[in-house]
Order: sequence, then C-alpha cells, then structure tokens
Amino acid sequence: MATLNAFLICLACCCWQPTLSHAQTTDTLRWQLKKHIAGEFTTFTADNLGNVYLINANNQIKKLNQQLDSVGLYNDVKRFGNIAAIDVSNPLKILVYYRKYAAIAILDRFLNYRTTINLRQQNLLQVKCMAQSFDNHIWLFDEWDNKVKKMNDAGNIVQEFTDCRLLFDQPFSPNSIIDADGLLYLYHPEVGFKVFNYLGALMHQYPLLHWKDVHVSNGLLIGRDNQYQYTWQPKQLLQTQKAAAWNNALQVVYQQNHCYVLRNDGLYIYQLL
Repeated sequence: MATLNAFLICLACCCWQPTLSHAQTTDTLRWQLKKHIAGEFTTFTADNLGNVYLINANNQIKKLNQQLDSVGLYNDVKRFGNIAAIDVSNPLKILVYYRKYAAIAILDRFLNYRTTINLRQQNLLQVKCMAQSFDNHIWLFDEWDNKVKKMNDAGNIVQEFTDCRLLFDQPFSPNSIIDADGLLYLYHPEVGFKVFNYLGALMHQYPLLHWKDVHVSNGLLIGRDNQYQYTWQPKQLLQTQKAAAWNNALQVVYQQNHCYVLRNDGLYIYQLL
C-alpha cells in the first residue's frame, strides 16, 4: 500500500483552468509489462484484491484471479443486452447495469447470478450511472428529476438528495459516481467533480475537466487523457505525469501498484518500477 501511495502522490493533474494553476510536470513513469491478455474486449475493471473482470463484445464477463486464472464466467447475454457499467468495489457483490433495460443484475464473487433489480418498477427510467455504496446499497443518478438516490437490493429507494438543478447554475448530469473516503464524488468531463457527504450536502466543487477513467483514492482525484495521467490533491500544487504505457489506451485502471491498460488487441498489465 505504501508503494501505491507513493505512486499516486507522484502522479499529477495538468489542467488549464485559471482556478487550477501552478501545474508542475514530473518525470515519465516507468512501468514493467507483466502480462498481455490477448483478445477483443469492450471494457474491463479490476477490484482491490487484484481480480480482473473482462467484458467482450458478446457481453460475457470473465473473472481472472491474481494469478490470472479464470475463476468465473457470467454468460447470461440474452436477457438484458449490452452492459452499460460494472461495479466491483465490493468483490463479494458484483453490480452489472443494463441501461437499455433499466436493470441491475447482482452477481456473487464467482459471477453466479443472484438477483435482478428492475428499475422500471420504481419509475427509474433514466438512470445514467450507478455505484456500490459504503453500506452495501446502490447509488444512482436519476436524470428524470436530477437527483442522487440510494436503493437497497429489494429495489426500494432509501435516500435521495436535493434536485441538482436547485444546487448549480448550470446543468449537471454526472457520468460517474464514486463512493470513496467517506464522501460521494460525482463527475462529468465538462463540469468536473461535485463532492457530497452521505447526507446530501454539497461539500466541494473541483473544475477538473475532460478527464477519462476517473478514480478517487486516499483523497487523491485521478484521471487521464490520451497523453497524460492527472492526479490532484485538494489544496496542493497541480502536476502532470506521462507514461508510454498509456499510448493508444482505450481504458486505464489502477489498483495497488499495478496499471491495467486496455487496447484493441487485449489487456496489458504493468507494474510500477
């Protein structure tokens, strides 16, 4: 964990908004390629135990353990269609969101099907993004009424925030929700981060724009573009970090001291030197 913290602190954010000035550029990161998993994958993710979840064009989910051995396969591809998002922040409870069918499938750690939450039954027809909550419920952002909502596994709404249209001067509809460090982070690349506490009070706003693959770890806000990795810690100077490992990357995920990079020909797994 110390290696990860040192790595995250050395990463940086290079943004050009006047409120986020004094950017610093640091040296190029050095990575060692550990494994290339050949294949055509549409997306993937990795959990905090080092497990990797690969999704192919047929919407099959394959789980690999730390040794990259296959330990699970979810192959129920006819019921809901295309996977819009997958959340593995709790490795014992995998959330798979099907936006077109307004459904969230819940899987166990072996990718065995457990249950489905039908969002239509709660009149949630425009859920843009979802995430696991700290208390094992599910965060949702409902575009219909511009509210963050929390749902339990039975499909009941147990909490909702104030309408975002009453909070902000400009429209805000996040494409990412992240529950981390005791706060809820909502992100849209054209607006930046909006940070709430668990009671729904707006705590911070950070105009970190045009990021991909956003992540929050130990108070650090992390993202990237096609050339640089950006990390910003509130109240500290901004910096930027470049790495050849991100060339032609479709998606990048960090877990522990590893960097997982998806390209057209498969998944590349790197370790920080």
